Amino acid sequence: TTGAAVMAMLVRVTRAVGEAFHNEGLSLWHSIGEAGGQEVPHLHFHVQPRRVGDGMLQVYPHAPEMPDEQGREAYAEQLRRRLELLEQ
Repeated sequence: TTGAAVMAMLVRVTRAVGEAFHNEGLSLWHSIGEAGGQEVPHLHFHVQPRRVGDGMLQVYPHAPEMPDEQGREAYAEQLRRRLELLEQ
């Protein structure tokens, strides 16, 4: 399928970037929608070599508030229900 081919290519490119450029890790991301910073709707992925403390891609100005265990379970249940609906 197209999705499998895209993911297989993404794995190949990510591996090549990791081997071709000095890094201590990699970031891989895709942004969707205006709030995600996407200006023109299309599919693309970023593969970015990283170094510890590089400050790149600082998503949050401060650490996000973490929900308690009950809140996390509610989120998990919401996702489980949505996944079940998508499988139908």
